Amino acid sequence: MAQRCGRQAEIDGRRTEAAPSRDRQNRLQIIDSQSIHCPDPFISSSDNIPIIKTIVEVYLQSHQTIVGQEEDKMDLPNCIQAYFEADNRNDLEVLMATMSPEAIVEDEHRRHAGPEAIRNWWIEAKRKTPHVNAPIDATTTGDVTQVRTRVSGDFPGSPVTLLFTFTVANDAIARLEIA
Repeated sequence: MAQRCGRQAEIDGRRTEAAPSRDRQNRLQIIDSQSIHCPDPFISSSDNIPIIKTIVEVYLQSHQTIVGQEEDKMDLPNCIQAYFEADNRNDLEVLMATMSPEAIVEDEHRRHAGPEAIRNWWIEAKRKTPHVNAPIDATTTGDVTQVRTRVSGDFPGSPVTLLFTFTVANDAIARLEIA
């Protein structure tokens, strides 16, 4: 749904009255932009209104969240919250600061141990398939936090839901398994 001056338009034939989704810093989460046909009697120069498609579409497809409903804040350990924020900003330095020096990442049946291997894994993953991660829900037992995450990006089948299993030690990520 796009709104302009109180009027509404439809995206892919779905209609809602809610506002676009925002991230934790209250910024619109932009996936794609385009113009749609939306006749407006008050705009004589054009009948196309530019809109921004947000991750609202992802929520509509999964039927898990009402469009525009603010997500419940998850009580994630600070290093995990910082990991997701840094990953979505493509901030490698901050992301690496969330990891312990002995950290291990297991993704796509491959193991990456230590800062250099993790750095190379992350750079290659972002180059190969640009994506963003949106945590859906989380459970913590002891030092292990499992986060169901919607991964959206430039790859076939997007979005997908993956399970990120973090092991935290001394306020840093000691292990991350993505399945």
